[in-house]
Amino acid sequence: MNFIGEHIFPGQFGHFLTILSFVASLVATVAYFKSANATLSEMAAGWKRLARAAFMIECFSVFSVFITIYFIISTHKFEYAYAWNHSSMALSPKYLFACIWEAQEGSFLLWTIWHCVLGLILMFRAGKWEAPVMTVISFAQVCLATMIIGLYFGTARVGINPFSLVRQLDVMQNAPIFSRPDYLSLAFMKDGQGLNQLLQNYWMVIHPPILFLDEPTVGVDVQTRHAMIEYLKELNKSGTTLIYTSHQLKEAEDLCNKIALFDDGRIIANGTLDQLLTENREEHLEGLFIKLTGKAYRDANV
Repeated sequence: MNFIGEHIFPGQFGHFLTILSFVASLVATVAYFKSANATLSEMAAGWKRLARAAFMIECFSVFSVFITIYFIISTHKFEYAYAWNHSSMALSPKYLFACIWEAQEGSFLLWTIWHCVLGLILMFRAGKWEAPVMTVISFAQVCLATMIIGLYFGTARVGINPFSLVRQLDVMQNAPIFSRPDYLSLAFMKDGQGLNQLLQNYWMVIHPPILFLDEPTVGVDVQTRHAMIEYLKELNKSGTTLIYTSHQLKEAEDLCNKIALFDDGRIIANGTLDQLLTENREEHLEGLFIKLTGKAYRDANV
C-alpha cells in the first residue's frame, strides 16, 4: 500500500547513516587496536591512518544523524514515531531542539556526539597514546551505535531505531487507521504528543534529562518521602533517567527497573528486579542482599 503524504527518504537516509556509524566505529576500533599492538612503526602508522579515516567517517555519520532527526522534528513529519511521540506544532524552536534527547535513543546519540568531539581532540593531541586510548573510545562508540540502530536477535531487541514510522511500532501495527492510505490526514496524526511539561525548561535545552540522587529521602517525614517518590516516578515516566543510590532497598524496588547491588565496593548482583528475585528465589531485595552478604554486623564497634 502506498501511503499518501509520507516522507520516507529522511528516515531511510538517517537509518543508513546509523549503520554507517556502527560499521565505521567498528573498523576504527579494530584498526586502532592493531596500531597499538603493531611491532613495526610502518605497520602501526598504516593502521592508524585507516583508524583515523574510519573515525572521521563515523563522526560525519553521527552529526548527520543528529541533523536528520532535527529536520524530521522541526518540519513536523509526524509519520515518524520520534517526531510524533516527542514534539508538537506548539513547541518553540528551542524545545524542538531539546526534543531530540527526550527519548533514550536521543540521549545515546548525544553521548555519541560528545565522544566524537573528544575523539577528534585526542587524534591530534594524544600523541603516542592516541592508538590505545582511541581503541577504547571507538569501542564505546560501537556500543552506543547499537542503541540507535535497533537490532533484533530473534524476539529480543537491542536499541531503538529513531527513524521508525508510527505505523511500524509494535503497538501500532494492527491499528485500524493504518489500513487507510491517507492516515496522515486524520486529526490523530496532524500533531504530535508534545514534549512533557515537566521537561519544558531551560535545563532541558542544554542537556539530556538525567538526575543523580544519593539517599534523597534520608531524614524526611513519611508524607514528604511519599511525595518525593511519587514525583520521581512521574519524572521517570516523562523521560528523565534516574540514577538512584540508597540503602533503602524498598525504594529501589518501587523506583528502579534495573538494579545493581554493591557490597564492599563490588557489584554482587545486577539485573532487573524480577530477574534478580526470580533467579535467587527471594521476595524482596532486602532478603536477597542478606542472602548474598550474610547477617554479620559490618560495624566493628557494634
